[in-house]
Amino acid sequence: MMRTRPNKGMLMIKHKVLFVGSRNGSRSIMAEAFVNHLASERFEAQSAGFDAGVLDALAVAVMREVGIDISSKQTKTVFSLYQKGHVFQSIVSVCDRENKERHPIYPGHRHYIDWNMCDPESYTDPEDRETAMRVVRDRIREKVEAFIAEERGRE
Repeated sequence: MMRTRPNKGMLMIKHKVLFVGSRNGSRSIMAEAFVNHLASERFEAQSAGFDAGVLDALAVAVMREVGIDISSKQTKTVFSLYQKGHVFQSIVSVCDRENKERHPIYPGHRHYIDWNMCDPESYTDPEDRETAMRVVRDRIREKVEAFIAEERGRE
């Protein structure tokens, strides 16, 4: 676990959270970026997919619209994090209901959360896909803000 020292001189352990998507190409990476952007002093977020896909250029563009650069992010699998010995206090699925059934069991976790996010990549029309990506981005931000507030309330 990552330890930080807040202003009061106390040693604090960061809450580690994993966001899981189908391919780790958009939703999970956006969630990771929002947590690390909004609350990196108390949280350490990572993201992964059932499979490692390709970072979605549209996800990069819509996150850039809100001032967050995810262009250097690399996609990875949940299994690769497990193999490296990563342990998380919370695991959040950002998959839609259909893909949630594939959600892996992650040994050593304490807290699973299901956010049921539609997959913007499922839209074939470019305008619909762009709109869906922005809607999902905004919904993820709202969920992340609520998650941060809830977890801080438990401290």
